[in-house]
Amino acid sequence: MAQPLTDEQLTAIAARAEGATPGPWTPDEDESVWRLHGTHPRIPGMKWQILKAAKQGTPYAEYWPNPADAEFIAAARADVPALLAEVHRLRAERDGARTQVAAAQAYADELTTSAISPRIAAYIAGGLRARLDLAADPTTT
Repeated sequence: MAQPLTDEQLTAIAARAEGATPGPWTPDEDESVWRLHGTHPRIPGMKWQILKAAKQGTPYAEYWPNPADAEFIAAARADVPALLAEVHRLRAERDGARTQVAAAQAYADELTTSAISPRIAAYIAGGLRARLDLAADPTTT
């Protein structure tokens, strides 16, 4: 399992995304050149060429993207910010769930000292704790 990204790593990814040419990015090509365009940084709506790669006539031409790679690269401009937003949303959801689990665990502790039958309270609290432990275990997600 991959290690979770740190807040510093997410901040660095966001900074790179924010520093890149505005999107959307679109690839195009003709028989000799592959290009990637974004939106001009100062003139909204105007295309801005980000990359131009020769397809032939140069020793490095064979290393430039095939159509699927070109689409992937172009989509990254929108995909990276969307994925960052999803990471932040999921972390907030996780943190909220952890708060709810802690409150339920406190309730289970309270049950064991309540006025109801100690055996019944212990049984209920034990079942509740087992389910909470399972829900709180990060390896089960």
